[in-house]
Amino acid sequence: MLVLGVLALLLFHLMINIGMVLGLVPIAGIPLPFVSAGGSSLISFLIGMSLCMNVRVRRYVN
Repeated sequence: MLVLGVLALLLFHLMINIGMVLGLVPIAGIPLPFVSAGGSSLISFLIGMSLCMNVRVRRYVN
């Protein structure tokens, strides 16, 4: 469930940014994940990805 939440957040940010570029949604201050220099946004996405990687590594550990 943790991985799905991080993936949903990533996809939400990507879709909003694509919509802003295409002119479908108004311009908002949401940075593009892993590309824009968002500061705290970049840190939170890196923490989320590290949690996902940790879940993958420890998935089958008893």
